[in-house]
Amino acid sequence: MFAKSYSKIASGTTFAELKIVALKALQVHLPPIERQRRFAAIAKLLEAQHTKTRANKDELDHLFGSLQQRAFRGEL
Repeated sequence: MFAKSYSKIASGTTFAELKIVALKALQVHLPPIERQRRFAAIAKLLEAQHTKTRANKDELDHLFGSLQQRAFRGEL
């Protein structure tokens, strides 16, 4: 939608300029609220998984560092 309207509402010779009046008149299509909520729920789950993965990586790095120190001291 926007890509099709862009050439009609943009002006200027060096680069296209979008005027606020033209942008205000532009229609924005939104997905149904239920789809937006579903997307938000999935995004929240992914963020939680990302946080958990980051914490697991930090713990793994710590354990590896400890193991590496023991190896260099000849304790293994």
